[in-house]
Amino acid sequence: MPEKKKPKTNKRTLDKIARVKGEPFFNNKGIAKPARVTGPDCRCARLKCFEKITEDKTNTTLTKFNMLKSKDAQDSHLAGLISFSPPRQRRSRRRHQDVPQDNGIQEVEDAVDEPLLQKHQHLASYKYKIRDGVNEVLVCAKAFCSIYGISKE
Repeated sequence: MPEKKKPKTNKRTLDKIARVKGEPFFNNKGIAKPARVTGPDCRCARLKCFEKITEDKTNTTLTKFNMLKSKDAQDSHLAGLISFSPPRQRRSRRRHQDVPQDNGIQEVEDAVDEPLLQKHQHLASYKYKIRDGVNEVLVCAKAFCSIYGISKE
């Protein structure tokens, strides 16, 4: 019978495990990083995210997230809570320069190429949800990152 491999106990592996569990760890540069905690309230007026979700629920959500086995499991969990769709409405991105002509010289408005406009268009609208038992509660991106203790980086 083949022998079972011993888990690696070097510093880098231990730091990886601590990062996944949400515990304090040292990054590759040797800088100490704090434990993952729920961030501040988003204070959005439209969705009122932190009014919908209690503080107890945010703590249990973070605890369950930290108990996931690997970074891949955490990423797939977060990806399952984010949905995207094409934007329902677009607005014109052309620039109109209404500069008063005080020196008598008329400036010609720059022609804007259509491919240049399309390059800067948003391709999707994103919706972020938090699972509240069986129900899913819609929250803003700032609240989503805050509840899970993650950054957009």
